[in-house]
Amino acid sequence: MKLRKMKKQTLQMLSVLMLAIIVMTAGSATAAISVVNGDFDGPGAPAAGSDQDDVVGWFDDTRTYRSAMHATRNDAFDAGTAFVLFASSAPDRIGDSGEHAYIYQNIGTLEAGDAQMAVNFDMGRPTDGDGTQDIQVVVSLYQSATFVGIEGSAGYLPDAATDEVLIDSATITLAGQGAGTGNAVSVQALLDLASANTTDNLFLMLQTGASSPSFFQVDNISAAIVPEPATMVLLGIGGLGLLRRRK
Repeated sequence: MKLRKMKKQTLQMLSVLMLAIIVMTAGSATAAISVVNGDFDGPGAPAAGSDQDDVVGWFDDTRTYRSAMHATRNDAFDAGTAFVLFASSAPDRIGDSGEHAYIYQNIGTLEAGDAQMAVNFDMGRPTDGDGTQDIQVVVSLYQSATFVGIEGSAGYLPDAATDEVLIDSATITLAGQGAGTGNAVSVQALLDLASANTTDNLFLMLQTGASSPSFFQVDNISAAIVPEPATMVLLGIGGLGLLRRRK
């Protein structure tokens, strides 16, 4: 009886260990991906009520009316923290060429089996906007073996890099958004990684879309690998095995 009990306890311990390994393996896929200063509150953030053209931790245009960091000024999020203000792509707001406002950064490299990435962020219109307007953000993933990023007016990634490859992009549109405190909406872009490799640097870029006729704000950007269905099945099998042995 004692031997049988010891075997049962050993099997239970092995089941727990196997489940823990599966969980760690599933989580390790996100270890190489990291967004730096996605909430824009890190060192170098502007003081409350002020703003600055440089978006710390990100490559951006840095020119006025492109992308800028603001802290609590005309805040749609009502959080009392810093965020990024995007200007529209309209020529009268940005310049005769109508360039898009953008930010991007190197978020790391992928691992074998990474199939899809979820990019989450908040977006809304500032409190001093007029009426209701559409706002639009294009979320893109690029990959490059040599590019490291360029700050300033020449840094727009598709033009600045020479070997960049567009992996996937998604357009997020919020129609008829009114201005005012607390109007921010949490959104998600799902990006396919089928054409990506596991060696080149991966760049996450957010930029204004064609249907963005006004200023709007973005905050709390994060990215994570979406677990594959096969991984979830393994987790379920491991859990069922553990429950069966406990009975």
